Amino acid sequence: GSDVKIASYPFTTQKLEMGYFKERYQDYQLIDTPGILDRPLEKRNMVEKKGIAALKHLALLIIFVFDPSEHCGFSQEAQANLLKGISKEFGKDKIVIYLSKRDIANKEQVENAVKKSRGFALIKGPIDEIKKEISERCKS
Repeated sequence: GSDVKIASYPFTTQKLEMGYFKERYQDYQLIDTPGILDRPLEKRNMVEKKGIAALKHLALLIIFVFDPSEHCGFSQEAQANLLKGISKEFGKDKIVIYLSKRDIANKEQVENAVKKSRGFALIKGPIDEIKKEISERCKS
């Protein structure tokens, strides 16, 4: 429901982007935040701080997009470190991991990403699976 920029390189989201969908007669609002890097809050730029503020004050659920292919420009280790920091800040029960770019990742990369995501709810399927997970976890 929103007009967002999509590109094959990292950091295309430059501001908070709102989107909406309906699932099982319930409306849901999604907020796409700009990328957040694995660094202390005081070293984050204003765009990252806005993303953290949105997560802190608006999110019922956080979909953490993990790229097993590392095509995003960050190693799995760096992504796992960011996930660890986010989970300390918001709690594991509020986070769901979505494995993206599985079509360009090899089997070993996907298996490693699954291991690094252990302890979190994990989504590997299409958008319908994401919507179902959101609707199950965010029932009004």
